[in-house]
Amino acid sequence: WNSSTWCKAVALASILNGWPAIVTSFSAQLVASVLVVAGKLPLIDVAHLSANEPRFSMWVLLAGTLTFWSCLYNFSELRARLGCRLKYAFYDSACIDQSNEEAKMKGISQITAYLWHSNKLLILLSNNYFQRIWTVFELAAFLALKPYSPVLVESLDLAGVTASASLAGLFFRPCWRAPGPMANGSQHTSGSQSGAKS
Repeated sequence: WNSSTWCKAVALASILNGWPAIVTSFSAQLVASVLVVAGKLPLIDVAHLSANEPRFSMWVLLAGTLTFWSCLYNFSELRARLGCRLKYAFYDSACIDQSNEEAKMKGISQITAYLWHSNKLLILLSNNYFQRIWTVFELAAFLALKPYSPVLVESLDLAGVTASASLAGLFFRPCWRAPGPMANGSQHTSGSQSGAKS
């Protein structure tokens, strides 16, 4: 776990809950789009726009972003509360007590037992993965104990891809053509102007 903690956390969450998060986010955006078109959610009224120009709605963006990250980190907990079957994972640095030296050595001495009861090994590949004795030992031990079990290799760059894709969405502004009455200049406010510029 010498690599960045947030990279590990985002990469693991993307691998375990990535598809549910994408489906949930898409569904939330679809619902928000329907509500905007139906006029249930307000549009940002911009003073300099005419009646025939599109107005902006941030509801789709907000719904998609919030549900994606919420589901990414909370989907497993939601499944547990609903009584669904869960996938269990053992993370050496998180599951072995790092605060008590005696407990830590006991956990390390039983690492082969954890590997034996695992049906697959997930490797978050970084530039220094094969330069560390501990990670190479875990891989070699797993291959020796369970030579026919799958070893999954995912790049740690997956965290950067997930975060970049989410940030890219912040530059996307869904546009909707507002009905004629919304173009009334008397309804424009300075707050709407500042919101459109941000």
